[in-house]
Amino acid sequence: MKFEVAELPKGATLKVTIDDNAVEADTLVVPRRLNPGKHVAVFSDGTHTRKIAFEVAEGEAKQLEVDVSSGEEEPKTPPPVEEPKTPPVVVDTDGGSSLRAPFIYGGFGLAGAGLIVGGVTGFLSMSHTSSAKSLCTNNVCPPSTHDDLTSARSNATISNIGFAVMGVGAVVGVVGLLLPGVPVVSTPPATTGSKAGASIVVGFGSVGVVGSF
Repeated sequence: MKFEVAELPKGATLKVTIDDNAVEADTLVVPRRLNPGKHVAVFSDGTHTRKIAFEVAEGEAKQLEVDVSSGEEEPKTPPPVEEPKTPPVVVDTDGGSSLRAPFIYGGFGLAGAGLIVGGVTGFLSMSHTSSAKSLCTNNVCPPSTHDDLTSARSNATISNIGFAVMGVGAVVGVVGLLLPGVPVVSTPPATTGSKAGASIVVGFGSVGVVGSF
């Protein structure tokens, strides 16, 4: 039994089975012995499959011409399905200023206000004191200086409070500068053409979700 196979497309590889047994394609032109009876040969070039049923009588010498390209088209292997990529998680420690901002702006703002109040009232206190002393003799002051002395003491007290407030505000502002940023963990939306997205915001003692759908 011999097989004459038509020329294959460039780059194609011929695979042959006879009665479900693999056969080297190079040996097809060499006569081979087959038992008398019915047989099935299958030829494949990677794109087409040709199936031939034939029968051999005892002592018969037969040759079959095979055109594989006239066979059935083999189903194309679908491309592998890509697993959806998980978008990376982005952690932004600089964007979370929910606690730092009040400490920084509030603290230094309070310090500035305390400095202005303390400086103005301190100047007024010294001015009233100087005015009263100019009328006093041997630390004895006439009644006309009592108003100046009272104003001087009041302004001195307010000035001291103002400078104390300035100190507290400065401390609060410095603490705000030293506080770490509140981490903001966000997941970018997958690139599927949809505009939906969500972000998880984690803060001190709170967790929130912000998104658009």
